[in-house]
Amino acid sequence: YRISGKVLTDEGIPANKLVAKIGVQSEDGKMTRSWTWPSKYCDDDGNFEVLVPYALPTTVYITDQESGVVVATVEQVSAVGHGEVGDPRLAAIDLRGKLGRYFLRFLGQKKLPLKQVEVTFPDYATADETGLARGSFWDGKGVFVLPLQPFKFTAVGAGHRKLAGQVLKPGESTFQLEKGLAA
Repeated sequence: YRISGKVLTDEGIPANKLVAKIGVQSEDGKMTRSWTWPSKYCDDDGNFEVLVPYALPTTVYITDQESGVVVATVEQVSAVGHGEVGDPRLAAIDLRGKLGRYFLRFLGQKKLPLKQVEVTFPDYATADETGLARGSFWDGKGVFVLPLQPFKFTAVGAGHRKLAGQVLKPGESTFQLEKGLAA
């Protein structure tokens, strides 16, 4: 069985930074959220196709690849067999005008990029059981595709204090972490 669709994004918002994740039905019939299976990265044009072992109704989550933040949800979707037409709601999941591309940079005390930073986003839901939206940054920078709204975050880098911050709009934002123990 398969679930396929297309995500529509604005120019400058890369669809290949989004992932289609499928909710997994547990043995008691309740829908659970799954972080890794089954899922599929969207291609450059926003297309995705996820193979699943069942045709039961499920939920499709479109998430940011880096943080796991859910940017769209389509419920009560049934997988189809080869040659069958899929759910028409998945043919054009329209996220135009709803997403922003956020470039976050984190610097240490000497204004050099930190080697690794862990960032969490407390205001967002994810498609996994933890519900914790987070991302790891290497060389002090990362790119997220998130809902077009201000958001809060916390950042932690080795040998630096935890930083609580806020991003107000898409684009590049730079933050400096202070040397010290993470609280």
